[in-house]
Amino acid sequence: MHCRSLDILSRANDISHTAVPPYTHYTLLKSTTLITLFIAFLRVDHKMANGILKTIFQELHSKIATGVDPDPVMDALSSKYVIGSGDYQRLRQVPAAMDRCRDLLTLLHSSSHPQAFVHLRLALVDLREYWWIVDEIDKKLPSLTSQLQQLHLSNSTDGKLL
Repeated sequence: MHCRSLDILSRANDISHTAVPPYTHYTLLKSTTLITLFIAFLRVDHKMANGILKTIFQELHSKIATGVDPDPVMDALSSKYVIGSGDYQRLRQVPAAMDRCRDLLTLLHSSSHPQAFVHLRLALVDLREYWWIVDEIDKKLPSLTSQLQQLHLSNSTDGKLL
């Protein structure tokens, strides 16, 4: 398993001990384990995992823009150096929360940070009030991983996953 995968799994254990309903221990562990297994078993690198999450976040753009308070998400992403202080300050100047959230998503989609969307998902997990969006993200992962697996099989010279 990648070192980062182990970190995600250990975060699931830390978070699960303090989770509040409706995000049960099982749901958190299942959700985070899905990402861990996705990365480990398909042997995708973080860039590919980030790209898949980026696609999912794009599909959920309007739900996120209208249902997520961007301020604590921006704080979390800033603390992980996903967004710089200049972008953070610029985003804080946008008066409407929905517009701030849209601008944040636009910034992340144009970001060169290799794990921007991995960190965005982890921020939403940590904020617990957005369990519903994390569930929607995780429901879309098996479909995308299946598509990715088929792509790898069709592009592989020996018929095995890369």
